[in-house]
Amino acid sequence: MFDLRTVLPNFYCQHMPSYNKPHQIPVAFMSFEIIHSMFLDQTAKICDIVKPPTNQLTYEKVIKQLETLKYNFKEERERTLWGDIHLCEIKNLLLSLRWRLFLKCLPENSSLWTSVINEERKKYEDLCINYSNELIYLSNSNPLDSYSNEANLIAPDPNESAGIDIEKVKVSWDIKKDIRRTKLEKIFQTCENRQMLHRILFLFAVKHPELNYTQGMNELIAVIFNVTIIDYSKISKLLEQQKNVQTDTLLRQLFSPQYLEHDVYCLFEHLMDIVNIWYESTENHSNTILFRCEQIAEILRVKDPHIYQMFSALGVEPQLFLLRWVRILFCQMFNTNELYYIWDILFAHNNPLSLLNYLCVVLMLLPRSKICSGDGVNVFNIFFNYPNDFSIYFITHCAIITEREKDRPIFEVLFPIQSFKKDKRKTKSPSLQQIQKELTFNTSNTLDTDSMYMQLVFIEDSLEKAMEFLPSSSKERQLVSQGLKEVIKMKIDVKLAQTFPKRRDY
Repeated sequence: MFDLRTVLPNFYCQHMPSYNKPHQIPVAFMSFEIIHSMFLDQTAKICDIVKPPTNQLTYEKVIKQLETLKYNFKEERERTLWGDIHLCEIKNLLLSLRWRLFLKCLPENSSLWTSVINEERKKYEDLCINYSNELIYLSNSNPLDSYSNEANLIAPDPNESAGIDIEKVKVSWDIKKDIRRTKLEKIFQTCENRQMLHRILFLFAVKHPELNYTQGMNELIAVIFNVTIIDYSKISKLLEQQKNVQTDTLLRQLFSPQYLEHDVYCLFEHLMDIVNIWYESTENHSNTILFRCEQIAEILRVKDPHIYQMFSALGVEPQLFLLRWVRILFCQMFNTNELYYIWDILFAHNNPLSLLNYLCVVLMLLPRSKICSGDGVNVFNIFFNYPNDFSIYFITHCAIITEREKDRPIFEVLFPIQSFKKDKRKTKSPSLQQIQKELTFNTSNTLDTDSMYMQLVFIEDSLEKAMEFLPSSSKERQLVSQGLKEVIKMKIDVKLAQTFPKRRDY
């Protein structure tokens, strides 16, 4: 019988029951989210190895991506969510265009792209005109060389604010301090670019006083800026080598370096429409943030009761690290490619905030062996310096699947907290039948075997797809073939599970 712990030993901890080979848990009693995510993870890794994309983005690839987003946007969205896009190809994607579509900066109807993008750029120019006095002050009080890391930071003199509201002067100063230490792609770490980001964040703050500026926004806009300027630079070089006037016209409009600042602002503003609940500066702000954190903690209680109890026993308050995660969308947790991969999936989801909650829950419960073996301080060290034990594929797929199965626990079934009752008069280990009989189940959370069977079919298709790229005599193909046989066995087990005696409620 398949035992997940032999494949993913990090999921086991000393506080959970351990069964030897004759006492392995039937597949029908496992959390399907874990099984499904594991196979999607392995399939993606195999594809990364056997069919890595070329590092160079060609004009033909750009046109192919553009056509896909124009005519098959919904399919591309599903493809993004279910793992057909791999980490090794993330740098060759037109992420800035994808995110503009995912975040609704641009409509799905490609015939409207030109008019919409021109309208958005005009709005930004009007915004600059409306706050021209403030921008003049910002420029005069912040010369280019002051953005250099070597320059000394000198706080502005309130008496020399040239009639500008003192609160705006303070906001501008807070932004500049953060922008100076914001991480940009090395090639784009210029004073001009930092001043541009300063200007964008300042305009956003004065336009949206309910949000103002809060530390963390600088991290978000840095990612957007890096992705956008990389795309615009690559497309500009490719267009210089092409003479296809009809196609060039659309590409030049979408990726015009002249409007880089306009487009970064638009994308940032739409992103803030999603995450603004974590930045609101209203009177009830603290209560709202605490409520959001409690919502995530409640999801954790359902998905992994044991870790939830551990947090309570150790006095761990999740909001202390959750705020750091959600406000900057994991910017300081993953490397650049992994971060772009997570954002791409997050934005492609129909409800990014909901998926964000489940990503947090998955990140909290995965390092369970380290959590259960330490104290409260150790737990905070884990979450502030997240371990590199789990692949980005596994994390994202597990979050997507658990978000769709909201009321089903992940580890209560796989590792029951109270697995079976021991009879003190007996020393013999319980049989498999006893374990099946004594396992505690909540009928509201029992597995939907019909749904599980259909998802196993999906995994089977994914593995068959991976085998198409593998040489017939390769070791990798043998491993995938073995996994495929296991999936087929699981399908049989799931069908048999429908004939099991009714599970007992205690």
